Amino acid sequence: MDFRGYYASARIAIRDGFQRIYDPHLQREVQQDILRSLPFRPNSEDYPIALTPYLPIFMVLFIPFSVFSPLPGFLIWSLLNLCIGVLYLRRRWVSGPGWDKLWIVMASYPALTNLFWGQPTVFMMIALGEFLIALRARRSGRAGLWLSMLLIKPQTLFLILPGLALARHWRTLGAFAGGALILLGSSVVLLGSDGIAGYMAQLREASLASAGHPSFHPEVQMNWRAFALVLQPWLPDQIRWGLAMIILVLSGVGALGLWKMRGSTEPFTWSLRLLGTLAATGAAAWHAHTHQAMILIPCLLDLLHYNLLNRRVLLAWAFAPWLAAGVGLLLAWIHPPLISPEAVLPGQTLLVFNIYFLIYATMKLKHFKILK
Repeated sequence: MDFRGYYASARIAIRDGFQRIYDPHLQREVQQDILRSLPFRPNSEDYPIALTPYLPIFMVLFIPFSVFSPLPGFLIWSLLNLCIGVLYLRRRWVSGPGWDKLWIVMASYPALTNLFWGQPTVFMMIALGEFLIALRARRSGRAGLWLSMLLIKPQTLFLILPGLALARHWRTLGAFAGGALILLGSSVVLLGSDGIAGYMAQLREASLASAGHPSFHPEVQMNWRAFALVLQPWLPDQIRWGLAMIILVLSGVGALGLWKMRGSTEPFTWSLRLLGTLAATGAAAWHAHTHQAMILIPCLLDLLHYNLLNRRVLLAWAFAPWLAAGVGLLLAWIHPPLISPEAVLPGQTLLVFNIYFLIYATMKLKHFKILK
């Protein structure tokens, strides 16, 4: 699981300093020790190194959990993330007797797989939610600072930032740049020159080859790249990559088009714009695992509150990937040569929802523009 890499990085930071956390030899040593410490004793040689190409400032989050042995540290981290996610959504996005909506989104495939893998996506969801609230309140500085927290996974920003530029939100972009400089500057101080070289080397390793590093499992993601990889047994390369490029281009163009639309100033228009942009990002990004879809939750709950999103759509988004995973397990049992269908099918299901949400947001914004 991904937590293994975060935990190993925190252990290395404490023992050897932050400048060593991207050392592949130390990572292999510590991660193999983690695997050997687990109760079920997996063969550590069967697992690739879990790469952690995050800015080192974000690794600070995991240091308190590294004082525990690996399994308790993971369980405490995941339980804390669950509690933080529930409390935040309840306080900010679910009012009145809305516990059913809260449990739907927290039992969704993106939310629970985030907990299973030990990812920090809950904090990204909070940052996105606060970014949305600040935009509505026209607090551009605060919005930009919250947006800079998405640098945990920079690929989530590659459509939002151009969108803000198209909409001429210069103050928001300026505040984002300020927040980014603080995070980058802190990371440089933690790493030093040797650590920076190691970090750049890990980024290069993570981006090598079309299939990426084996610990990234590109075939189970929810993007155009996974779409092309899944079709490999059935379609020629030119056709499947051609179709994937169509998804990439249309998603990117469609998302940026949301930021050029003018019309209604109702607060929910921000939720529509961000939902479409983030869904398109999930479809168009080079790297987009299914747990990343958790950052859509504040937008989905807000649109449900304004009766702009059908409850059945929310239920389908939350649980259709679980059904797809069940179908995948059945297929894996019937036809063992298939590669991880229990993870591939949920990714493709969420790709469909990414495209659906982009189309939905576009149509709704056009509708309110006409009404105005």
